[in-house]
Amino acid sequence: MPSLGSFGPLVFEVLRAPEAVSREIEEVYAEHEVAGAKGLLEWTGEKLARVTLKLRFHSVSLGTFTCDPAEELSRIRELARKREAYPLFVGSRHMGKFVIEKVRETLRELDAHGNLVMAEVELTLKEYN
Repeated sequence: MPSLGSFGPLVFEVLRAPEAVSREIEEVYAEHEVAGAKGLLEWTGEKLARVTLKLRFHSVSLGTFTCDPAEELSRIRELARKREAYPLFVGSRHMGKFVIEKVRETLRELDAHGNLVMAEVELTLKEYN
């Protein structure tokens, strides 16, 4: 299956592709008061970038490819607990090195036996400089 990108050992494939990728870049300014006049802004630097990946995992088995949402969530939790920086690629574009800052899981569908059928995950990554 073709790769659409990766975050360290987590490879995005067609059936595991992010639904959305957003990047937040923020500049930092200090405001200085001036007696009898408007204040002045001074650029002081850049904040570290944040990238949000929205992923959806649906229970499926196609030939040699299988997706078990519970296993995928477990892999992501394990990756977050490692607290390591990994390169992020979206397509062939290198976005930089990032760490997992936050994992938000939503269990969307369970079968009659309580097995997870579909889950959504929002990963918030922070630039590692």
